[in-house]
Formats: sequence, structure tokens, C-alpha cells
Amino acid sequence: MTFPATILIPYAPYHASIVTRAYQSALAQTVECEVVLGLSVGTPAKLRNQGMQAQTDFVVFLDADDVLNPFFVERCLQAYDGRHYVYTAWSEGDAAFKPKPCAWDVDSHHIVTTLYPTTLFKTLGGFDETLPGHEDADFYMRSYSKGVCGIFLDEVLVHRPDRSSQRSDAFHARADYLDIMQQIPLKYGGLEKIMGCCGNPGVQAQHDPGAMQPGDILVETLWSGMHSEYSPYSDRLYVGGNHIQIWVAAIDVEKFPNLYKPVQNMAELFPSKERALKESGLI
Repeated sequence: MTFPATILIPYAPYHASIVTRAYQSALAQTVECEVVLGLSVGTPAKLRNQGMQAQTDFVVFLDADDVLNPFFVERCLQAYDGRHYVYTAWSEGDAAFKPKPCAWDVDSHHIVTTLYPTTLFKTLGGFDETLPGHEDADFYMRSYSKGVCGIFLDEVLVHRPDRSSQRSDAFHARADYLDIMQQIPLKYGGLEKIMGCCGNPGVQAQHDPGAMQPGDILVETLWSGMHSEYSPYSDRLYVGGNHIQIWVAAIDVEKFPNLYKPVQNMAELFPSKERALKESGLI
């Protein structure tokens, strides 16, 4: 049987009394999915990263203390457009929450539970297993920095019955919490670059990579700082730095692999909406 999505549920020993409700909510989806439940050691990242071996088109990350609405996967598949992953509103107790569009900072973000294309998840390298917390923020910032953005489905389809989280509370109490949170976006060019996602103002959205010439390759620059690089092979001058994307002559990409990294066309890694709906039995 072909499943449209794999739902991954990591849990810690202190989740033993509540993880069953998360698991049952995954099994109760109106569109049947593969469900992976496992004990997490240290952080949930390792279990979530099993999604890189999933054979389904999508992965869904569900925390052990959260619950899915039975229609979560079905409605996300219907909202999926073949260009964005899908995230929704959520509830905590009686209160409903909506994230700001593509806003990932210390004050505003969407939850980790999304409908995310599996091939893209694998290409981006999954969650950082070395972080003591907020590896979800780190992953989605990396996603945005590569131009993989989300589309918001304005329905409350994830529920958080418990307002507190032991691991999150412990992470926030660390003396280096703010340092870690500040370093996460800096890895991906800073919040201005990340916020260029989904049409929001930012360096990523405003940067003009220059005129593309026949045979050029879109690359990510690998030198630091905003300075220029001249190529004697193409007699062209390139302005970039700090992982900017620019168009470069193919000969220069070949001759200077330490300066230019070809950009993979992430759009090619999204499954088509028609395929997603067919494999889920919705059409």
C-alpha cells in the first residue's frame, strides 16, 4: 500500500504517559499514513531524521505532547500547491494561534508540525542533532535560506493540550539560550535574508543577481564579505559573498569550485499536487 505521508513521533521517557494520544491521533487520520514512533535520546532530532529514509512523498513531525486533528493530512494535501510545504494554525488549551507569515525569530514562528516534501527534507539534511533545543527553528530557517517556503492553511489542525514542555523549559533556562538563538539565523545569512522568503522584504528578495548570459549557471558564492571576484577565463567580474546567489559562466564554475557552488533547483524536488492527491486517494 502507498501512503502519502510518514508521521514521525519522537518521545522522551517523561512522555510515556501521554504519547499514546499523539500516536492515536496519527493513526486516526482520514488519509491513512505511515506512523513512526520512537524513543528519543537527547533531542527529538535523531528520530525525526528517520524521515530521510521515508518512502512517502511527505513527512510530518509531531511532538509527543501534541495531537493532530483527524483531517490534518487530508486538508494539508488539499492545500498543497506543489511549490510550498504546508503549515497550519494550532491551539493551546482554549486559545488558537496563527503564525506571522514566514516569521522565524525568537518571538514568532510556526510549530514544527508541517506537511513537508520528503525529498526536500533529505536534500536539506534534516534536523541538526547537535543543538540542545530549537532544532525546529534551525531547520525551517535553513529551509527558507534555500528558497523552500511554507504556505499557511488557516485552520486549527494541531492541538497542544499541555501548555508546558519539560525540554523546552529546560532549554529556555540555559545560560546560553539567547546566544544559541542568535547564532541560529546567522548560520543562514541573518534574519534579513531568511525573511526574504514568501515575498517578504529582505536581502534575499531584493538582491539582483545580475544579468544572466547564455550558458550561465546559478550558484551560491562561497567567499565571505561583499567583494568582487574576477575570472580570466570569462573576463567577467562577479560581486557577491556571504552565500549570495548569482549567475556565473559555466567555465568559471568548473575552474573555481572553491568559489561557486551550483544551486540545486529545489522546485524540481516538490512532488506534483496531482500525484500527491492521487497517492492519497483524494482524487
